[in-house]
Amino acid sequence: MAANRKGVTKGSFRTHMTQLNIPVSFTDISRSWISNALEDAFNGIGERLQDVRVEEIGAGYGLMASLYRCFLEYSGSQGSFPQSVVLKLTSTDSASLRLAKSLDLYQREYDFYKKIQPTASIRAPILYYGAFDKKSNQFVLVLEDLCYLKAYNQLDGATPEQAIVAIAAIAKLHSQYWKNRDSKEFADAYKAITPLNAAAVHFVFRSNIDSSIRKFPQFFSPHLESVVNAFGRRVTELMIVSGESDVTFCHGDYRLDNMFFGDDGEFAVIDWQVSGLAGGSFDVAYFLTGSLTPETRKLVERDAIQTYCNVVEAESGIVVTFEEAWDFYRQGVLSCLLTAIIVSGSLDLSIDRSNELVIEGLQRTLLAIEELQADEFLGIKPNKFTMASFANAFVNLAYDTYGLFRRTKEQRTT
Repeated sequence: MAANRKGVTKGSFRTHMTQLNIPVSFTDISRSWISNALEDAFNGIGERLQDVRVEEIGAGYGLMASLYRCFLEYSGSQGSFPQSVVLKLTSTDSASLRLAKSLDLYQREYDFYKKIQPTASIRAPILYYGAFDKKSNQFVLVLEDLCYLKAYNQLDGATPEQAIVAIAAIAKLHSQYWKNRDSKEFADAYKAITPLNAAAVHFVFRSNIDSSIRKFPQFFSPHLESVVNAFGRRVTELMIVSGESDVTFCHGDYRLDNMFFGDDGEFAVIDWQVSGLAGGSFDVAYFLTGSLTPETRKLVERDAIQTYCNVVEAESGIVVTFEEAWDFYRQGVLSCLLTAIIVSGSLDLSIDRSNELVIEGLQRTLLAIEELQADEFLGIKPNKFTMASFANAFVNLAYDTYGLFRRTKEQRTT
């Protein structure tokens, strides 16, 4: 399997002279299409590539996209050509498509690989070919297959040692961009804490509160239900206020299922659909609350936060005290409600493993909020009326009006 590690260096992506059609499904993937997609990365591959066999990667892993592994067969020796690549396509699930479009998920991942990945300090798969069409919201990525590294089950949770490795890696990435987040490479990057983008997340969040509580009432005590609803009234404000102090480039879905570990200390991260400029504490909190069992989280979280502080200072010279980082972390834990509620409330959970992941993630998030008393940060109020507070009020008015209209329409049809 070592062949997948050869042939292309990290920064080798370049735009094709001829743009290929974006496949609608894996049935559109042919030997000719793959050879054309890989030609820029592997000169002469088309002359040697004989056949392509496509298999779906385990259901329940690519919630927002369709994932496939393409096995490549050659005439003669394989040489430095890859024996497999990973293909990522637009989801075939209608609910996932709506959510992906509303939050620009496909464009965000495409932009990461095209603009950020070549210089990022964190290891991600090499992009061999990518395309995105904004009008149709269709995309395709042909990526390095990290099959030579080990993946671990998020439901089982990371070990304390894996947790420290993951926190150190994300701290290094955050450090890299804290001081140059205004550079031109981020000119078109998704900025989660702008009033407009925060408002979009706010509306989606409120749209899924009732559905999440209805599906999983066993996890919502009266107190937690009130916390979720109170948070739902403040999403735009809280996203902006909590993210302003440590805004950097973030992964956004930093969890164990998206990580690969090597015996030699190699570490890599996939699935950059939720990446963009945001508060770095979210990545930290999202990983520690969602990818560790509650017992392991309580055991390792203080060491993890101290590791984060140490790496940030060593890499960037920025000093963040443990006390500051701990408060950022607790605020980030509260923000983890965004993913927990939106995913549990909106997605089709008919696939068993997706169902397990969503349930466990929701339960772990709610438990961490209670244990860390993260709802304390619901008391944060802006010092004055700002664009953030205006956007927050506008979203609540729009959603309340929408809710009234919907209830009136339902009453008329019954």
